[in-house]
Amino acid sequence: MRAYTRLLGYVWAYWPRLAVAGLLAVLIAGMTASYAWLVKFWLDDALIGRDLSMLLMISWAIPVVALVKAAASYGEAYVMRYVGNSIVRQLRNELHGHFLSLPVGYYATQRMGRFSAYFINDVNLIQSMATMGLKDAIQYSVQLVVLLGYALYLDWSLALLSIVALPAASTLLIRMIRRMKRLAGAGREHLASLTAMLQESLGGLRVIKAFAKEAFAQEQFTQQNERVFKANMRLYRLMEFVHPSIEFVGAIGIALVLWYGGRRVAMNVMTPGEFTSFLTACVLLYAPVKRLTAVTSQLQPVMAAAERIFSILDEPTEPQLDRGTHDVRGVTRGLELQCVSFQYGPEHPAALQEVSFRIDTGEMVALVGSSGSGKSTIVNLIARFYEPSAGRLLIDGLDVREIKLESLRRLIGIVSQETVLFHDTVRNNIAYGRPDLPQEAVTAAAQAAYAHNFITAMPQGYDTMIGERGQTLSGGERQRLAIARAFLINPQILILDEATSSLDYESEAIVQEALAALIKGRTTLVVAHRLSTVQRADRILVLEGGRIVEEGPHAELLRQNGVYRRLYDRQFRDEEPQNADEPIRQTEAP
Repeated sequence: MRAYTRLLGYVWAYWPRLAVAGLLAVLIAGMTASYAWLVKFWLDDALIGRDLSMLLMISWAIPVVALVKAAASYGEAYVMRYVGNSIVRQLRNELHGHFLSLPVGYYATQRMGRFSAYFINDVNLIQSMATMGLKDAIQYSVQLVVLLGYALYLDWSLALLSIVALPAASTLLIRMIRRMKRLAGAGREHLASLTAMLQESLGGLRVIKAFAKEAFAQEQFTQQNERVFKANMRLYRLMEFVHPSIEFVGAIGIALVLWYGGRRVAMNVMTPGEFTSFLTACVLLYAPVKRLTAVTSQLQPVMAAAERIFSILDEPTEPQLDRGTHDVRGVTRGLELQCVSFQYGPEHPAALQEVSFRIDTGEMVALVGSSGSGKSTIVNLIARFYEPSAGRLLIDGLDVREIKLESLRRLIGIVSQETVLFHDTVRNNIAYGRPDLPQEAVTAAAQAAYAHNFITAMPQGYDTMIGERGQTLSGGERQRLAIARAFLINPQILILDEATSSLDYESEAIVQEALAALIKGRTTLVVAHRLSTVQRADRILVLEGGRIVEEGPHAELLRQNGVYRRLYDRQFRDEEPQNADEPIRQTEAP
């Protein structure tokens, strides 16, 4: 009921249009009842009474009634389509905005494909109910009331007898509705899993093909698809049972009406026209009852979808969780971690254990360590994707939790190994979210990132579409666009999260030149997998098991013959130039 009431809140926002739809529904119901009313005069006066003028008048009245009803039906359907699509538009906007506002940690335990299923399948289900389902509910409820009222007007005792079977039908319907709700919820969950599996298959297509596991992936998909099929069939078996069972109960009521009504006509209590008019009203009642039964059965999957959508919308967002009050515009002293510890969950081991270090303004510090040592966790904490379990993270002596989240993110620029580009033009990817930025500023950023030359060589230059995730570009070109984007942001704190680890040496050399320009004058933290990046750092912090175990410049750490030396021998030695005193040579950038 909570989900139902909440969904009605979205509907009620359009009450003026609903009022218009209600008035049109009353008109439709009146025209429908007119058919039963005309039957009385047609039989008693026109046929039995042989009144030809009445016969002519009824012959003219029927098309007029049909025309008025058709016009009212069209108007009501259009109004309800508008209301339904408006509700869906609002829900999609709210969902998308909520997805963007949820903390990164929320998605760490979720399958992303499920959100696509909720956004598309569940919202579409609500759309169908909010348009035609709601229209039917209004129109046929009014028709039911009007036709029942007319039947009571003709003969109240006969009308009460005609609805004697309703309690039994209602009890049966309620039991089936409860069962349908459970089956609908299970079916939607299976469908969401299927959608997530499809996205994972498409996203991991290269891995599937590289390991020749197409048959395995298809078998997994087939099994999940079979679960969806079985869940749907269980639901449909019950849904399709509703109408025949209600029809059977209704047939019992009709049989009683024919028996009792026939006796009243034979005893001259009712005229044949009145009884025929009553029967016509009962026949016309069948459509509203059937449609309302269908709407009721369809409501259960909709409520299951609404509950899932509202459960997501009820998840607290970053702005709701943010307790920061300070608006920081610049960094004058630097960044500091004080005894910071963190674990991703109670069942996970500690990712960081009492980590403390400082990066002064304009200083470049590199983080190195084996996989799982805590490098990425530090990056996540600085950007406040997560909050420390213990300790403090300070910017200019101020705890980042006291800084407004939006203000903090404006200070930080991140260039990561996984470059995120959008299916848009080169210009719009560089000036992301700033369409009014002058072209001169975009060009200057591209030149600073050593990207201008390859951009101008593209077919439409800065207006070239780069494809989904920039797949028409090489890895080095994608990274240089990301660096150009960072130039435009002009961050005070720069984080390079393994920004060159996936590049070949030639591409890395060009990107390193771009990074060198970007780093200049900024407070920089580098998560490094390449020796050339490490050697540029003022200090190197060596992480192991979530702790800082060594600290110092490259040459000094090598002499200590500790953890860094082991990492160097295993990972960096092949990159060392023949003359150890000679700096790494960079390829001339275009």
